[in-house]
Order: sequence, then structure tokens, then C-alpha cells
Amino acid sequence: MSGDTLKDGQKVLDPACGSGRMLLAAAKRNRFALFYGADLDNTCCKMALVNMLLNSLTGEIAHMNSLSNEFFTGYKVLTTLVNGFNIPFYVEFAEPELSHIWLHPLKVNQNKPVFKELFQPIRAGNPTNGVQGSLF
Repeated sequence: MSGDTLKDGQKVLDPACGSGRMLLAAAKRNRFALFYGADLDNTCCKMALVNMLLNSLTGEIAHMNSLSNEFFTGYKVLTTLVNGFNIPFYVEFAEPELSHIWLHPLKVNQNKPVFKELFQPIRAGNPTNGVQGSLF
């Protein structure tokens, strides 16, 4: 997220969200973004869940260790339109594969391509003069 530009559907992640205050601050920029938060403390996750529900935000809160990728519980936060009003609700899940925050293991491809020659980089058509700009 750069400056004031936060588009609809763009994802905001706070890997140590606590009660979700940073997610609420991002929602002031654009409440139609998708908000994702994770925390190791279950009480903090539930506070962030309540904050997202009270503000009708959509996304996910995960009770997990963001550093070791150990997953405990997740809460998908959604809204549904009822009589012209967006009613928030959540769905609890325990399978880490359903989470958008949990890092899925890489699938190892047994059919890796074999290169017989060294990679040769392609030279630019218009080479620059090699002078870098100054920051100051």
C-alpha cells in the first residue's frame, strides 16, 4: 500500500495484528479492500475479529504463529446483503489449507528442466551510460 492508493479488493496483511488497529486504519483509506491479520494470542485474534465485524470489513483473522507458520484456528469474515444492509458474519475453520494467510508448502516438481548450457543474459538494445542518480 503506497500513500493514499488502496484499491477495492486489494489485500492488506498485518502478520502481528493484535486487536486489528492497523487493519482499521487501512480501512479508513478504503473499506472495500480485503483485510488479513494473524496473531499468536487467541484473545487478540478474537478482538480483531470483533473489530472487523463491528466495522463490516471482509477478510480473515488467523490464530497462528507468523514466524514458524504454525496454524491453530482461522476466521473468515464476510458480509451478506440483507434488505439493503451489509450484515457481517464469520466462519471458523481449523484446516490451515483454507487460510489465505498460512504459507502453503511448495509443490516439488519431479520433472525439473535440465539446462545443458550456462544462461547468457541478453544485452539491452540501448545501453545506458552507467551513471546512477543521486538521492540528495
